[in-house]
Amino acid sequence: MSAMTQDPRAAAKSAPAASPAAAPPGAAGFERARWIEGRVRELPQYVMFFYNLLLDSRLSKDMKEHAFGTLRYIFDAHEIIEDDDPVLGRLDDLALSLRCFAELIGRLPAGTLAVYEEVLAREGVAIREHTPLAYNYLGNFFLKIASIYKDTIVRYAPELGNAIKTGALVKDLHGFFALPKQEPWTPDRLQLVENFLSAVK
Repeated sequence: MSAMTQDPRAAAKSAPAASPAAAPPGAAGFERARWIEGRVRELPQYVMFFYNLLLDSRLSKDMKEHAFGTLRYIFDAHEIIEDDDPVLGRLDDLALSLRCFAELIGRLPAGTLAVYEEVLAREGVAIREHTPLAYNYLGNFFLKIASIYKDTIVRYAPELGNAIKTGALVKDLHGFFALPKQEPWTPDRLQLVENFLSAVK
């Protein structure tokens, strides 16, 4: 946590407004924050993607550990940023998910991946297009999350078999989908997210 800021909300409120240079090339206004808002809204589809990977007998245990570790991080409400944070909630979940997608896209057999990508595509999620843009839009925050990615996977991997056998994972899954749907982000929130991302060094 200290590698980024002591309090993400304080950084978001106190940082100067993002300059055009801090945003991806061609970005204007809140394009950066709006892109992130769109990806945060896709998290339920990401969750089902990762869960379905766990049920696929063709996948190696190693790949399942990546999917499971990412799910456990998403379901934990008290990681780097608490899920109910009114400004930054779920930004860390998004960053870790995109890091996991990068790993899966690089290592899953093309035929296996295509099946899952097709399911996401039918729901309007172009994950292969989104994943390479993660750093462009999340900037140094993405790098900070990516730096803890492997440790996170290793930490949660031992729980994989037990979570499936006991149904704990399904319980967490139901809890996640029972959460209220996000309201559209207000201009104030968009600005605070822009400020936060600009402040992360």
